[in-house]
Amino acid sequence: MPYSLREFSFSTSLKFFLLFTIIITLCCFIGIASRPLSFLAFFWPANSVFLGLLLRFPQTRQIVSFAGAFTGYMVADLVNGTPLFLTLILTISNYLYVVTTLALAILFNRHIKAAYQGYSYLLLFALCGIGSITGAFFAATFVPMFNTKFMIGSFWAEFGYWV
Repeated sequence: MPYSLREFSFSTSLKFFLLFTIIITLCCFIGIASRPLSFLAFFWPANSVFLGLLLRFPQTRQIVSFAGAFTGYMVADLVNGTPLFLTLILTISNYLYVVTTLALAILFNRHIKAAYQGYSYLLLFALCGIGSITGAFFAATFVPMFNTKFMIGSFWAEFGYWV
């Protein structure tokens, strides 16, 4: 049966939700552990893992997977004491990176597969760069509206930190 005509399975949806919640929460905690007090993380695997799961396993591209990842991002930051609205802005920034890169990868899928194997990774890297710029632009625009210690420079300086 075609993908769009499959029946809704509550148990599969619950599995995807829990799987993405747990994986993204753990990845966020790893990233948060690399963060000095009141600064950005040195290492943030959550976005790459989220994107990798969506690219490698197309059957996970369901709303419940995105809801699980959203829950994972939110839980990890809220447990660490980040204010709710700042957590929401940071989560949206992470989502913009993943969704932009995923959309571009789906759009250019034929070109990626047709490219020589070594060059296909360069194309994927470029798409990730575009996604990163999108998320960084959002974060550098909205995070300074909150009273945070890690966003005190000009827009372009903060944009550079996020990219």
